[in-house]
Amino acid sequence: MERKEGIRNFSETSLKGGDPIGVQLISGDLSLAATGTTTYVEGVNVLAFGHPLYNLGPVSYAMTEANVITVVPSLSTSMKLTSTGKIIGNFSQDRNSGVYGEIGRMPDLVPLNIELFRSGEKTKDIHLNIVENKILTASLLNVAVTSIMSSEERSIGDLTLELNGDVFLENGMSIHMEDLYSGNFDSSISDASNLVAAITYYLTNNEFEDLGIHKIDLKLDSSEEISISYLEKVWLDKYDVSPGEAIQVKIYSRNFRGDNVLKEGGFLAPNLPSGSKFYLFVGDTSSMGRLERSLYQTQAFMPRNLYQLIRILGNQRKNNRIYIKILADKPGLFLKGEELPNLPPSIKTMFSSSRVATSIPTEISKSTLSVFQIKVPFVFKGAAMIPIRMK
Repeated sequence: MERKEGIRNFSETSLKGGDPIGVQLISGDLSLAATGTTTYVEGVNVLAFGHPLYNLGPVSYAMTEANVITVVPSLSTSMKLTSTGKIIGNFSQDRNSGVYGEIGRMPDLVPLNIELFRSGEKTKDIHLNIVENKILTASLLNVAVTSIMSSEERSIGDLTLELNGDVFLENGMSIHMEDLYSGNFDSSISDASNLVAAITYYLTNNEFEDLGIHKIDLKLDSSEEISISYLEKVWLDKYDVSPGEAIQVKIYSRNFRGDNVLKEGGFLAPNLPSGSKFYLFVGDTSSMGRLERSLYQTQAFMPRNLYQLIRILGNQRKNNRIYIKILADKPGLFLKGEELPNLPPSIKTMFSSSRVATSIPTEISKSTLSVFQIKVPFVFKGAAMIPIRMK
């Protein structure tokens, strides 16, 4: 499903003041719309509602035909049951006095394509169009994904959900999304939909340039079980090593039912002076984030350009990974969102100089020597820090 835009001929439309009219926010296999009354029509220009929808100013809502099915009377709040028809134009203004648009002009829509799987077997394809707006698109994506998954899968209970997807931008760039969520109640569904909505929001509201979303493709694979494993211990075959010596690592964890899970790996000891120490940190995505915030002495980081933002969004840490970081007691700097580890004193002084520094660097006491990860078929939780001494 591709983006629809431009101008079409709707000369057969006989819209007039007093007629019902619709604003379609989500269309396709799921519909979300608001209906109201046409206030005034002059040629192709339409004023409707007589009140704001969201009062968002310049917008691009799908204008549709609408029908009133019946009126539901009530002494407290009566209402009309309505249905929307075909798209006939575009609402371009959402103001306090109403919504304004033109018949025949197509709205900017974001195609959302979702493939649903159950335990690896494909069950359904879903195709939607969502209005493109800096504020609404992310919220509507959240509503769409949550509603679809809640209707196709259990709403409450054990559920593991694997997400794979891509956000394609109009400038040709794209962001890949991948993660695994597991839990009970509705946490898996809400966490997955929140990720899609958050990435979309950061893209459409970035401070560097206006980005249009070409389309969003998602694959969601569910299974009715909890797939979480908690770290029990980390074992090394040696704790006193020579430079370049191979070190074997065994990571023991316990799954939700109490069964033991073993993952193995290895790395080479760094080239450090005799008698010094380095540290092996093993942790999940949350623990790694806490460690880095502690090292860099920062709670938030603002990207300095669009490419850094896209790189950060595309490299989000994942729940189904065991992250391993090797640290040493070597000074470095954290500057403009990047760690500059193990710097010689002269280089460190240069970056810290007020004459050349474009932003204030943060001095760090431990430098990252290497980082790697182990992909696992479950959500991993836990953290451990192991000191290792150089011979």
